[in-house]
Amino acid sequence: MEFLKFSKEESRLIFIICAVSALGIFINLCSGYSQWAAGSEGTAPEVIESANFPLDINTCQAAELMALKGVGPAMAAKIIAYREKNSGFKTRCEIKKVGGIGERLYEAVKDKIMVADDPSPQIDDPQEFELYANAENPQEPKIDINSASVEDFKNIKGVGAKVGEKIIEFRRNNGGRIESLKSLGAIEGIGKKRMRKLNKHFVIY
Repeated sequence: MEFLKFSKEESRLIFIICAVSALGIFINLCSGYSQWAAGSEGTAPEVIESANFPLDINTCQAAELMALKGVGPAMAAKIIAYREKNSGFKTRCEIKKVGGIGERLYEAVKDKIMVADDPSPQIDDPQEFELYANAENPQEPKIDINSASVEDFKNIKGVGAKVGEKIIEFRRNNGGRIESLKSLGAIEGIGKKRMRKLNKHFVIY
């Protein structure tokens, strides 16, 4: 097979071509891996190794919650979802109502979490807290927010007349009726704390 015989120069040239091709393939593979690794790092959840304890579970971020021992991304997401659905935690022990947080995990984190203005931080049982809260505020009648006056808002500590005026203006601009208390979050000056007050004292009939 004469056609497979090459001179020394031809063999050297073929070797160089093969070596350069192999090097190019290797560089492309390395570049692709680097891009993949960078992309993976970009999507990895951020974890704060050292948070400022105790954490206010009504305001902290998922990354801060994940600094608690035993709390991963999924659990942090559950805590925030519960918080948003229920307009915040009323007391520290309410976190036990989040699915997956049992007595052991609660005992491990309770000294590192808190709720601002917690009326009963010493209580560690959500049911006991409900009894305490009901005893402290025995069945206060709620006011229909669609007929509430500035005076009604003024009499609620933590709401006040100025916020009441904004709510009444919001109500007037929306056809004279508020369909959802949650929509009040769009009003400037109504944050999570005031929203809890509104949920406690007002209702929609």
